[in-house]
Amino acid sequence: MNKRAYSNIVLAAALAAATTACNSSEGPAPQVAPAPPEPAQEAQPAPNAALEQATQDNMQAPFVLTLVTPTKVPDKAGTYTIEAQIKAPRELDAPTTIEIVIPKVAKLNKGQDREVLVNLPAGLTSRSFEVELIEPLSEAEPIKIRVDMRDPQGTFGAHAEKVYPEKKKVKKPGNSRVPKPPQGRPGG
Repeated sequence: MNKRAYSNIVLAAALAAATTACNSSEGPAPQVAPAPPEPAQEAQPAPNAALEQATQDNMQAPFVLTLVTPTKVPDKAGTYTIEAQIKAPRELDAPTTIEIVIPKVAKLNKGQDREVLVNLPAGLTSRSFEVELIEPLSEAEPIKIRVDMRDPQGTFGAHAEKVYPEKKKVKKPGNSRVPKPPQGRPGG
């Protein structure tokens, strides 16, 4: 029980005793001790469930772009399929452009190089592209797939881009499982 609740109970009991004593003629009225001062607390607004949910919804990405590609980067000429998957948690009422950029070593056999959707539906939207490689792909000249969304009134927008093949991440030398040594202590 906190101090405030305890103080309120003591004060209520004292007031009840004083009221009872005033209504009877037996003896003097009891003395009531003043309640201890309470520390000042900042007023906090009451939580609004609808506002809280809207904030959580706004914290989500409007869509997520992933690519389904051959597991191994093609090292020879040939025809390969790449699928762009766009996952949206809810329908977005804004024009959305899906675009594929092909490097000089390839050409697009099937699929549109640029498509504009009136709006992005909720759930999974996918587009397949058949790409013919004349030479092997390289990280220097990858296939790029972009998704752009722009609200006509300019209130929001989103952009995502994936490349294939992805640039390999350079691993820093050293063992990442070994903890860093402790640093010196201030004043030590």
